[in-house]
Amino acid sequence: MLVKEGLTMRKQRTFTAEFKREVVEELLSGTTRPAQICRRYSISSGLLPMIEETEEHSGIEVDAVIGDGTYGTGDNRAECAKRGIDLISPLAEARGQLSKSQFHIDLERQQVICPERHTISRWRWTKDPKKRKVRHFRFPDEVCLNCPRHQECIGEHTKGRCITLHYQEAHLMATRERQEREDFQETYCIRSKIESKIGELVRHGLRQSCYIGLEKTELQTLWTGAGVNLKRLFKLAEGEVCFIQDALDRLFARRTANLYLYESSAL
Repeated sequence: MLVKEGLTMRKQRTFTAEFKREVVEELLSGTTRPAQICRRYSISSGLLPMIEETEEHSGIEVDAVIGDGTYGTGDNRAECAKRGIDLISPLAEARGQLSKSQFHIDLERQQVICPERHTISRWRWTKDPKKRKVRHFRFPDEVCLNCPRHQECIGEHTKGRCITLHYQEAHLMATRERQEREDFQETYCIRSKIESKIGELVRHGLRQSCYIGLEKTELQTLWTGAGVNLKRLFKLAEGEVCFIQDALDRLFARRTANLYLYESSAL
């Protein structure tokens, strides 16, 4: 870990060519699932591998995913849209300045209009972290410095405000509009139920392994989940053993093809 100007920063990992080859060979061998490899080497698995593993494990087809902002990237939204999966995830906005959502972006005309109605049509190509070409707009310095909201927008900077379009900007724009609607808020609230369940799992020891080795740790995770499931089952049966089958029927009747996600760091 690195500490710079009061902020905690995680040191960037580097992977050797030999390590990459071993991971690819293990993946292609088919003996280990992608999600297992990601957990073993602490590599981010991405959203789609998690969906595929859920479908394989449960035997259902996922048609909706509810997750926090960690999963609401433009690329995830584009991939989910291709597969017909509804990704319900809020889009975080920068704090302390006028956010990008307050600018009107016209993708057809390739122009950006700020909240004070200043329009910029000139742009240049730049590259995103994945080396893809994206459009970069920059308002003239004199326009921003003479704007009555320049402190709110650019602060103490003396250069004009910059707006860089995401490679999947169309999906992000649709999300910004959608998350303002009441139906989005009502659906996203469902996710709070799984958060309380994660808290229950943590209280039963899921945060800390009692054993050494990934295989035993995974076994502990499975048994912890089984114990919590039994608690829920008996609660549905209302303490009557003869109602266990009815409780199972009620439990599976509520089963939906929705996937609720949380940030892995929560555990």
